[in-house]
Amino acid sequence: QDMSLAEELSRVYLTFEDLMKIPDRVLSDVLRPMARETIAKALLTATPELKQKVVNNVPERFREVVTDFMETLSDTAAEEVVKSQLEITREIRNLARAGKIDLRKFLTGAE
Repeated sequence: QDMSLAEELSRVYLTFEDLMKIPDRVLSDVLRPMARETIAKALLTATPELKQKVVNNVPERFREVVTDFMETLSDTAAEEVVKSQLEITREIRNLARAGKIDLRKFLTGAE
């Protein structure tokens, strides 16, 4: 049952960019209760693909609010952006710790 170091790290380490690997249903569940401003701040430095994935997983009635926030928050300090990104990834890790999702499977593509 020796797990390589890379596998072990991927099991516990989740970057904001790794959200691309998280299934939409999981991401939707994580984002639904979050403050729209937090989501918008987190997306300020994200790739266009990641922005699209996250916005697509925000409840439809809040999508415009999130995109509007992104425009008005464009001068947000980098540390606030990182703090918002960490808040989102922390919630996903909490689901994994609680046994509700298999984060390693999502990150490594393992079955």
